[in-house]
Amino acid sequence: LFEVIENLSKQPVKFYHINNTSCECILRDLDAGQAKELGLALAKRDYSKD
Repeated sequence: LFEVIENLSKQPVKFYHINNTSCECILRDLDAGQAKELGLALAKRDYSKD
């Protein structure tokens, strides 16, 4: 999902709790599998958690 958004917008997707800028929350109707995938995708972007 993030790659699609970045390709279409030509801007990196950023999150406030990781990058201190941009999106502060994501509102979405997620089932358990989608929520897990979103969590994994965010974890890959948050290098402070390594």
